[in-house]
Amino acid sequence: MILYFDAKSGVAGDMLVASLIDAGVDFEYLLSEIGSLKLEVEIKLEENFVNGIRAKRFIVKSKEKAHHHHHHHHRTYKDIVRLIEESSLSGEVKDLSLRIFEVIAQAEAKVHKVKVEDVAFHEVGADDSIVDVVSFSLCMSYLKPKKVLFSPLFDGRGFTNSMHGLIPVPAPAVLEIARMKGISLGSLDIESELVTPTGIGIAAIVSEGFTSMPYMRIKSIGYGAGTKKLPIPNVLRAILGEDERPCEDWFEIFANIDDMTGEEMALALEKVMESGAVDVYFTPIYMKKGRPAYKLGAIASKGSLEEVIESIFRWTSTIGIRIVPLTKVEMDRESKIVSADPKLTVKISSFKDIRKVKLEFEDIKKLV
Repeated sequence: MILYFDAKSGVAGDMLVASLIDAGVDFEYLLSEIGSLKLEVEIKLEENFVNGIRAKRFIVKSKEKAHHHHHHHHRTYKDIVRLIEESSLSGEVKDLSLRIFEVIAQAEAKVHKVKVEDVAFHEVGADDSIVDVVSFSLCMSYLKPKKVLFSPLFDGRGFTNSMHGLIPVPAPAVLEIARMKGISLGSLDIESELVTPTGIGIAAIVSEGFTSMPYMRIKSIGYGAGTKKLPIPNVLRAILGEDERPCEDWFEIFANIDDMTGEEMALALEKVMESGAVDVYFTPIYMKKGRPAYKLGAIASKGSLEEVIESIFRWTSTIGIRIVPLTKVEMDRESKIVSADPKLTVKISSFKDIRKVKLEFEDIKKLV
């Protein structure tokens, strides 16, 4: 199963959790599991309408705040790790939660120039983040997607409030996580924070790519609402589906050639590729009476077949072409930047549980 997050309006922890509950995760299951953390919080699920779209809101409130007891002490990253490790959550939920908090803490440590274990989270904000991160991890354990993808991320502009006062948008921790994990980040002309450190921290750990929605058979859709009123719909969509390859008719086209020079055949190969073929090649053959020749082969889709045939007739000496219907199976392919300086990109090909990883050769050449 593929899980795709459509985050055109940004990404935050509560929006991710709300979208997954709306997509089918049992809310009562989350409540019972979160209870093992023994946090003084109230958790509610509300239904909102955003620009006419029905969406869920995942709300976490501190009981201390609700009773107007303001104790401005804080939790450190070390405290949060201990809290999660000492809970009765499953091993996989603990592991994912801790990995998400680790990347957020690393970014905060770099921004504020402190040790990772000493990174301080404001008490209410910390409990909020703990519930959001652990709830998200519980959702992943509940759904068990084989692949998680996000749409490209865009933040707003201007300034936002923090425990340290006004800070620029994107928030420094958001930019640092993007830098650390090689995540591309753009900006929308909206004066508001759209991407939170918790949101991008989660995406940095679970996402296998930031791309357009893959071709899939959709099984379930969930909408998670944000808290702000924006000029765009402030919703995040979780789309669950099964991998399904698009059905397209493919053909292999053959032509035998025995009276062209090497230069002419090289030009023909170039022109046939330009006409829409996805692959063109020459194979040495022997024709009748033992004459040496070449068999031109080209692979083309139904949509470009006519243009490829015309190009073969135009740029080769052949007067006859053979066409064979073809079944074409390809591995899913994506690219990831694994290092920003120096820039290193890996090409990842996958099919079921098979994965092939290869460094982009053009990046390697720049290192020499």
